[in-house]
Amino acid sequence: MYIPPQFEITNPETIASVIQQNGFASLVSRDGEAMCASHVPLLLFGAAAKGGELHGHLAASNPQLELLDGQNALAMFHGPHAYISPQAYAVASVPTWNFVAVHVHGTARRLHERARQDENLAQLVAHYEGAAPQRALALKQQAALKAGIGHFVIDIETVQAKFKLSQNKSAEDRARIIDDLRARDDSLAQAIADEMARLPEND
Repeated sequence: MYIPPQFEITNPETIASVIQQNGFASLVSRDGEAMCASHVPLLLFGAAAKGGELHGHLAASNPQLELLDGQNALAMFHGPHAYISPQAYAVASVPTWNFVAVHVHGTARRLHERARQDENLAQLVAHYEGAAPQRALALKQQAALKAGIGHFVIDIETVQAKFKLSQNKSAEDRARIIDDLRARDDSLAQAIADEMARLPEND
């Protein structure tokens, strides 16, 4: 991912927050000379840095699953994003897009032990269901559903994070952009305005 210095984020806690809040990732790996991709929920364990792990699963019938073991994989987490109108600047400029994105590179490995698979699935359910009471499934149903998925872990090697939030613009223009975003009936625009508002002034 191309990251000009002013847009780069390196704080592991900030990066972990993006992953935790935007866990539905694009998972890319190789299929021979071609590339393959799936869209899957991933959970972060440990730091959002070398030594941490991403846990997930794919449908057992997904060809990417069989290709993952031992492969280098890329998980892309997409945070909020919004169009930035040139009319928002004090002097009209070109249109652009503000966004938050995290790329995690690492080596994938399959989880074959039943206990690890069950733990992986339970952690995913707990993360998204929280304290909500679970509807019980018959053991036969559980076994059939579990047989339909394959679990994996990505051992994190490198992480890139880009917060493109008009850091290269003046304080006046950033304030105008935030006002323009706030005026939209668009949750993504509101989220980008929030991210911009959290940035320290650099003028």
